[in-house]
Amino acid sequence: MTNTTESEAEPATSDDSEKPATSPAAPKSRRALVAVALVVAGLALLVGDELFALNRADDALESGRAVVSVAAEQVDPSAEGRLVHVTGQLSTREILVDPVFQVSVSALRLLRHVEMYQWREERVERELREDGGTRRVSEPRYSGVWSATPIDSGDFEQEEGHENPDFPAEDDSFEASRPVVGAFAVPASLLAQVETLESLTPDAAAANAVELAGKRGQLWDDSIYVGQDPAQPRVGDLRVRFQRTPFTTVTVVGAQRGSELTTWTAPSGRELAPHLSLGREEAGDAASDITRVNTPLTWALRALSWLLIWLGLWLLLRRAMGSERFVRLGRMLEAGAIVPALALATPLCVLVVGGLWTAHRPVMGGLLLTLGAVVAIFGVWWVRRRLDRKSGQAPITRSDD
Repeated sequence: MTNTTESEAEPATSDDSEKPATSPAAPKSRRALVAVALVVAGLALLVGDELFALNRADDALESGRAVVSVAAEQVDPSAEGRLVHVTGQLSTREILVDPVFQVSVSALRLLRHVEMYQWREERVERELREDGGTRRVSEPRYSGVWSATPIDSGDFEQEEGHENPDFPAEDDSFEASRPVVGAFAVPASLLAQVETLESLTPDAAAANAVELAGKRGQLWDDSIYVGQDPAQPRVGDLRVRFQRTPFTTVTVVGAQRGSELTTWTAPSGRELAPHLSLGREEAGDAASDITRVNTPLTWALRALSWLLIWLGLWLLLRRAMGSERFVRLGRMLEAGAIVPALALATPLCVLVVGGLWTAHRPVMGGLLLTLGAVVAIFGVWWVRRRLDRKSGQAPITRSDD
């Protein structure tokens, strides 16, 4: 009886001895490697982002030192190749022409807006009496409307008699290709910075000369009406409005190459395109504009770096805080390592940023280092206190009975 009991107990002992050989040590090691990789990736991203921001800050500093103000009326040969600051009226010698409606204007931009009178289908419901009862039916109703976009009459339930013609002319824009500020030519791409628009009333002679789709044009209010009677529009009639961007005072910063303002090469080697701002702007402010970077993107990368570092530290601290198993997002605070990881990740990021900026901005970098050190000391103290409190708790035993 005793032998049988011992022989039956031996396999159980053998199984128990084999289980530690396949213990979860390997998964824990992999988790630790993932945690370390997240921290390293966050630090690398943070350092790269800050170095980029530092280079841009140095470019801004150097551009402020290098920029010189010159008069817009004539080109100064002594400023050849230098970063120059010019203030004057942005204009052009070109006459912008709409080839379809023969509208011409001296402006930076000419815009055409076209609307066509078209059929529109709407569904209406009504009650229908039949067999002593009522039922609701949906029927199409058609009406004429002005629309800047085509309405496809092919989708109508009753297309016959409600056909919409194609647009004979569509919205269009015409921009100056050779804008200037005084004696200086500036890139046409800078016109995108000027968004001012004002209404333009076409010339009556130009309106009367229009003929599209067999219909004549006429001046109506501040628009060209293509059709017979503006008071009684018919399907296919057009209503065309125009806007222009007038000449305006601007400030431009760029490298002087002859009479052109072109790309400036910063000391860091970065190629900086000319910058235009509306109105009059001081040379120092305008020079910093040319080096301006996408600040929201910089802060977004900083936040992503902090998140990666925090997540890595959280994974590392979970075991020490006694919460090795994964928990649902809604119960993450129960893991106990959330706040300690936060207390360590935040000062670590501040210390890295402060250390990188110290060489370039000693005052700001020093303040960040001081702040990071104070928060780091408090964070380490607080985490150690939490760990000591965890280690002082009595272990929870489980009964196999």
